[in-house]
Amino acid sequence: MSLTALSILAIWLFFGLPLIYAPAATTGLWGWLSRDASGFFTFLLLIVGAGQIVLFWYQLRLIRVSLDEAKISAAAAADAAKASSRQAYIAEETFAKIERPYLFVFKVSSLTVEEFEDVDGHYTWLNVKYSVANHGKIPAIIKCAQVSLSVFSEPLPPARLEVHHSLISAPIIAPGEVREGIEERLQWNGPVGNDEYQNLIPDLGTDELWFWAIIAYRGPFTDQHETRVCLRYDQATGWFTGPFGGPDHSGEK
Repeated sequence: MSLTALSILAIWLFFGLPLIYAPAATTGLWGWLSRDASGFFTFLLLIVGAGQIVLFWYQLRLIRVSLDEAKISAAAAADAAKASSRQAYIAEETFAKIERPYLFVFKVSSLTVEEFEDVDGHYTWLNVKYSVANHGKIPAIIKCAQVSLSVFSEPLPPARLEVHHSLISAPIIAPGEVREGIEERLQWNGPVGNDEYQNLIPDLGTDELWFWAIIAYRGPFTDQHETRVCLRYDQATGWFTGPFGGPDHSGEK
């Protein structure tokens, strides 16, 4: 657009302006320029105008070059800023992964069955013990814990631990701390048999016995951590095996 406007202006200066101010045709253009002061100054004005057009066109080119260089510099600065942001994000993620707590539920014991009677009747309990450890570099603060034994064709959502439970009443687990022998049990109303060693075992029929623990926790600087472990009882060995299921049942985050 700017070059088109300059071209139109130049055509007008060189051809239109002389036609406006030129005298009658009998005088001639040379006579008009050499003998008439208006013709001389008009021609001088044409030269000055042409020079201004050239200078203006040259300035436009310089401005265009400057703008291109500015765009290149701005793009380079944007790329550098993005690279810095990515590096900062990577550093933050690395810090969050290293300087954070890591809780694990492990050492789930074999199943034991206890029977007893009182004035209210006969009771059978299925018992298991497990451990919780913090293998991270900073303390873990338990926000919520769900642990249960369940008998069904698939694991049932574990119940939330009550306030008197040790994981809830003492929710801070120091780095390297291991809490062993935490007990979980389930009242069993079904039949009971014996294994080859005469140990009591529940007769589950077509169902399965599950151990499922979910612990949500945080650190002093990080949050939204969770550990899950879901195990299935093996009646042949008396131990819980697994982990069972996908990320919804077992895993870390």
